[in-house]
Parts: sequence; structure tokens; C-alpha cells
Amino acid sequence: MKTEGDLLELLKNNKKLTYIAGGTDFIIKLREGKVSPELLVDISCLEDFRGISVQDGFIKIGAVTTFSEIQNSSIIKKYARCLAQAAAKIGSVQIRNRATIGGNIVNASPAADSLPALGALSAVVEVFGVEGLRKVNIEDFIIDMRKTCLRENEIVKNIYIPCSPDSFSSFSKVGARKSVTISKLNLAVNLKYHKDVCLEINAAVGTLGKNFVLLKDCDGLINRKMDEDFAKVLGEKLSRLVQYTIPNRASMPYKSVAIRGLAEDVMEDIINELSGRGINL
Repeated sequence: MKTEGDLLELLKNNKKLTYIAGGTDFIIKLREGKVSPELLVDISCLEDFRGISVQDGFIKIGAVTTFSEIQNSSIIKKYARCLAQAAAKIGSVQIRNRATIGGNIVNASPAADSLPALGALSAVVEVFGVEGLRKVNIEDFIIDMRKTCLRENEIVKNIYIPCSPDSFSSFSKVGARKSVTISKLNLAVNLKYHKDVCLEINAAVGTLGKNFVLLKDCDGLINRKMDEDFAKVLGEKLSRLVQYTIPNRASMPYKSVAIRGLAEDVMEDIINELSGRGINL
């Protein structure tokens, strides 16, 4: 199976399909007997579902694009830097060479590193099925822990990210160790700027529940100079977001403090990178 047409014929004639591309999570479940698919379909060779390009003001990422490809893409590094950083922190080199962004999204793990990055970037998921194509905002795609809005015999085809030359982003995470670790807390920040002033900001925090959580309270951040005080205000707002989101969880005190550190790390990274590009901050 190499084309979208081949896949469509399968979708029309089979009701119990399970799709696999990288299989880095699925194969483990299969070996442990946690899943028993009636029909397993490898979609990793679908060229219509692979690749990274810029089209009509959006970055287009095919669902079977690997995290190694995303990590090393000049397009992603330029326009969606936080996603390149998140991709670089997923598993080992061997895992990144196999794991796909579509699989990471559909797996819908609360600790997935790609999801906060996609949330901060206002990504849209394009879904393919027998009824055609439909698009879903990434924050609406995950409806519960490890559960998405995909209908029977639907599959993720592409991810679209708005492409803005005046936006910049960064990602950071906390894990049990420095590498090959599952996130205990992660943060992605995407901001639009003019000179040294923040015009818009999207911040997404992961590992707080069934889905990443977007920061809604941006008062005091818009039209503000991006400096150390900006990072502190952002950290305070994110800390309150953590407290509000998981008030009764044992990890709340730790995470409400740790998120301040992540906010400082992310803003320091953004400021240093922009300064290195000749933008005075």
C-alpha cells in the first residue's frame, strides 16, 4: 500500500483496521498482550502522509514523518522551534528514527512531549476517512486520557501549523533524568514579538491531566518587554495555572514550583536565541 487511494479502498471495505507506522508504543502493547488487532495496516510507506513543507502560510507535516526528520528540519527550526526541541527530547535516537508525530498524537499520552509544543503553536490536525477530510484544533483532538476524537476508520493525515516570521518559540521539560526520560512536567511557549516587546503569547503545559493545558490569563504579558521580569510574571501565572488544574494531586506543590523554573529556562532560551540573531532585547 503506497497511495491514499489504496488506503481509501481499505477504509471502505474493512471495519476493524488498526494502523501502524513507527510502532514504538504499539509493538510493546502487542507483545504484552494488551492489544489484539484483527487487521494491522502499515502506513509508513504512504508518501501522501509524509514530509515537511510550507504551503499557503502553514507548515504542513505528514503524520508518518518521524521525530528525527522533525528535529533536523530547517523549516521546523525556523518557524516552529519548540517542536524541533520537543522532538529532540523524545526517547533515544533509535526511537526518534521510528516514532512518528501522528502516532504520538493519536497515542494521546498525558506525558507526550509533542502535544504542548503543538498546542503552543496552535496546530490543526487533518483527519482522513471515507467521508473525506476534516480538520480539528489540537486542543480539541484529545478528548480523554489516551483517547482522541477519531471516528471508526479515520486516520491522521497531516498537521498544520501557522507560519509566522514574527513568532518564536521554545520548549523545556522536567524528567527523572536528563535524557531518554518520560516528562514529569513540560512547557512550550510561542510568542509574537516586535523588537523587544511581546505582542502575543501562547503557553501550553503538559502532564497535568488528560491533555495539555493552555494559559488563558495573559494580562501583564502583552505589550511588555521580554526580560527577566517578564519570565517571573509568566512563571507566576503558570504556577497558578498548575494549582488550579491539579489542586488535589500530590504532585501539585512540586509542579507549581517547577513550572516557574521551566518558564525562566524557556524565556532565557528565547532571549538568548533572538539576541544571537541580532534582535536587541
